Amino acid sequence: MRPEQAGLIARACAVARLAIAGVGGPGRLGVSSARAMDAPLIDDLRATLASADADVLLLADPDDLGLPGDRSGADAVLEARARGMTVASLEPIPSSAVDLAGGRWLSSASGVRAVDVVRIVPITRRGGVADDFSDVLDAFGPVRTLRVMLDAPPTLGSLAARAFDAFELILGLLGEPESIDAAFVGPGSGPAVHAVPGETLRGLAGTLAALVRTSDGRAATISVSNAAPADEASIVIFGPGGRLDVGNAGLRWLAPDGAVTDQNPPRPLAPEAEGDRGSDRLGRAIRAWLDTTRPPPAPVAVERVLASVQAAVLSTRTGQPESPATIRRMVGVE
Repeated sequence: MRPEQAGLIARACAVARLAIAGVGGPGRLGVSSARAMDAPLIDDLRATLASADADVLLLADPDDLGLPGDRSGADAVLEARARGMTVASLEPIPSSAVDLAGGRWLSSASGVRAVDVVRIVPITRRGGVADDFSDVLDAFGPVRTLRVMLDAPPTLGSLAARAFDAFELILGLLGEPESIDAAFVGPGSGPAVHAVPGETLRGLAGTLAALVRTSDGRAATISVSNAAPADEASIVIFGPGGRLDVGNAGLRWLAPDGAVTDQNPPRPLAPEAEGDRGSDRLGRAIRAWLDTTRPPPAPVAVERVLASVQAAVLSTRTGQPESPATIRRMVGVE
């Protein structure tokens, strides 16, 4: 983690009812992070994955784990799972679709692939505001069009983390996009014309807007940012049932004639979150993975989501719509 994430992580762990056993971070930031959390220093991430006695390892900043050239990260993650440790991350791991095959993330131990071991948290469709509409979607009918806005401060992860969350939602409600036409605006002030992100997804910062089309004629618009002052979500769904609005304000379902079919207030935040919605979502997401009394959240199709995020980033560079299927073929993922 980074020192500026200390408040978020402390509150999220309180929501998840976890005691902090150790803290580390990239380079010298590890010492500052441990001091900020008043916790023992962890100075070797892979050794911790391989041998630490803990229930959860939360990667608030994965450092070089899953980056190009990382040849040992996937094996370390599999070792952690073999010992019963839950590995959760704010960032997509690996850092791009291109790294899936080269970094052994698609390799498996006892039938489990390394890419499926890391729990990306928080995921909107598997907790938080999405809980509010999962029960009404069957009655609402097929999703025809979709608007997704997910904003968060940089402490909750990079722009890639927000894009991963949004495209996971898109894939769950519409299926894999046929094409993605995206634009990127960097953080801060000044002109943003022709701004493009770097080659890797890790560490992206700013705002991404995209138009998504599917092969059957449905569509979605996405706006995601990691440069916001607070964690905000707004999901608007159009279909035979009318319009379904879900977000920080709660749920509101309007029938085609404008009548209110259903309406629910927002879920109260856990007291331990101290009014911070990001801490609440993160803590609840971790707790869901640890709750043995309920079925675990459904796994995320990481390779397909990564391909969509990669297509969006590529589109910001080419200025043309790009296809996730093309990305998957390039990296040999079906």
